[in-house]
Amino acid sequence: TTSRCSSTGTPNEMDKIAEFVTPQMLQFLKKERADLGDGFQSTYIENLQVQLDGVDDRADKTIATLTFSGVSKTSRFDQGEVFSESWNMERPQGDNQPWLVAGIRQNG
Repeated sequence: TTSRCSSTGTPNEMDKIAEFVTPQMLQFLKKERADLGDGFQSTYIENLQVQLDGVDDRADKTIATLTFSGVSKTSRFDQGEVFSESWNMERPQGDNQPWLVAGIRQNG
């Protein structure tokens, strides 16, 4: 899933990630992508680590917060930059409900 989300960088491919994100998040990502322009965007991630920070069960949905960290590169050959992001994932209560990305925050 993460690789499918990260590989959809062109405006025409943004709708492919709709099944992975909330409608509000999709609109935000479309705007962010439009602001980048039509140039080719490529990101390589190395040393990816994921940590579950917490789960909040509510009456209508469950929210999980995950922290992703690693090294982000614009090419396989550059040194890259260390990153840390917290993703809020949510799903409606009920059996077999999908997890959707509801928000992404850049940490420090």
